[in-house]
Amino acid sequence: MKKNNVVSALIGLVLGCVISYFYLSNKSEGKEQTYFELTEDVYISEVGNLKKGTILKYDDSYPEGFTRFVLYLNAKGIDLKKQKKANDNEIIPYWLEKK
Repeated sequence: MKKNNVVSALIGLVLGCVISYFYLSNKSEGKEQTYFELTEDVYISEVGNLKKGTILKYDDSYPEGFTRFVLYLNAKGIDLKKQKKANDNEIIPYWLEKK
């Protein structure tokens, strides 16, 4: 009886490890980083222009019909003023328009 319990526990442990491995590997596959290149100049209301060839990182798509991208900017030697936000997770969206 005791031997059966040990074998059952080992099978459960191995099965749990296998399921965890597949769950975590599938979860990370969904977060694959995809990048897109702008094929034309676009205008961002009240901000400025993004030139053709700018690389954007895909973030998420929404049923409302739009897709969100991330644009990373490196800043060195530029004075920036920190803004307070109501929520640390708040995202301030800008809409791209054809120029």
